[in-house]
Amino acid sequence: MKIFKIITSALISLSLAACVLPAPSPDFEIITSTPVSTHDVDPVEPETTPDYVSTDEPVTDIPSTATVNPEKPVTPSGEDIVEATQTPEITPEPYRFTIQAGTPAETVNFIYPEAGCNWLGVGGQVFNKEGSPVNDMIVEVSGDLAGESLVILSMTGETPQLGPGGYVIQLADKPIASQGTLWLQLYDLEGAPLANKYSFDTYDGELACENNLIIVNFSEIIFGLDNKMYLPQVFQGAS
Repeated sequence: MKIFKIITSALISLSLAACVLPAPSPDFEIITSTPVSTHDVDPVEPETTPDYVSTDEPVTDIPSTATVNPEKPVTPSGEDIVEATQTPEITPEPYRFTIQAGTPAETVNFIYPEAGCNWLGVGGQVFNKEGSPVNDMIVEVSGDLAGESLVILSMTGETPQLGPGGYVIQLADKPIASQGTLWLQLYDLEGAPLANKYSFDTYDGELACENNLIIVNFSEIIFGLDNKMYLPQVFQGAS
């Protein structure tokens, strides 16, 4: 029995050795897979569809040789174009009053003779076109005197020493020199200016006591005619 198994095994080995595998066909191709790196492949962007499709016509470029006149604005042509009109300049109405010819004028303080030279001020009257004095107008003095700012108001008709339409404003209790730093202006009762601002000078020194009252009269303008000059109407003995 043992001998039989040995013989059988030998026969099987010889059979296997005699078998020859057939050669591969020349048309047969052995394909080997090569791993592909994901780093060598560009990602493919998905195709996108625009939300809208423009139907506008292409814009024609403006020729580079076009010139513009800077002095005349360029406006498009068409039936609906309205030409801009230039706004006319508004000329302010002239003031009704001006200072009377011959004033400012300096004189001695005859309004308050008891004060004598210990006084400095400005005064005068306001006249209308007919030459009559005008009451109830406001006279303002503003500016700088000896380094101090001044704003003093008075009303015409309150100084009987100068007559109807008269006013007076005390500036100091002694003569003080100033040049173009004080201004005088006339207003109505509502505060509207009736005349331009006019400057005047004050004086000190040897002749200061003879020039410590500055007279400034206002007269209503008669347009187209020469303005008249009205002298202060001084009433002696007025209280």
